[in-house]
Amino acid sequence: MAYADAEQLARLLPGVNATTRADDLNRVLEAAALEIDTELARSTPFDFSDAEGIAAYPLLVQVNLERAVEHWSQAQTSFGLVGLGDGVTGFIATDTWDRHAKKLAPLKPGDGWGVA
Repeated sequence: MAYADAEQLARLLPGVNATTRADDLNRVLEAAALEIDTELARSTPFDFSDAEGIAAYPLLVQVNLERAVEHWSQAQTSFGLVGLGDGVTGFIATDTWDRHAKKLAPLKPGDGWGVA
């Protein structure tokens, strides 16, 4: 279960129609949500009807959308390259998940960084 929907993601992707590309949009949203749940060691997604889920909602939606945009872009370009506009490309970092993991740290059990 994704934390954002195809309409929200389509608004971030110029020229992408949420209705005609719904399956593709949902695929990258669900992949991103699985990464989120795995990072947070959750066996089930957050429930937005309880206090924990309500508090986490804005951050979960943000990370879900940001990561889904990355998945979408990676599927559209050669590995390691990302379009920067006007024919300009750049290389993406080898660990594209790390910044998302850091954003999710406040939602991790305990201190968010595990035990060293």
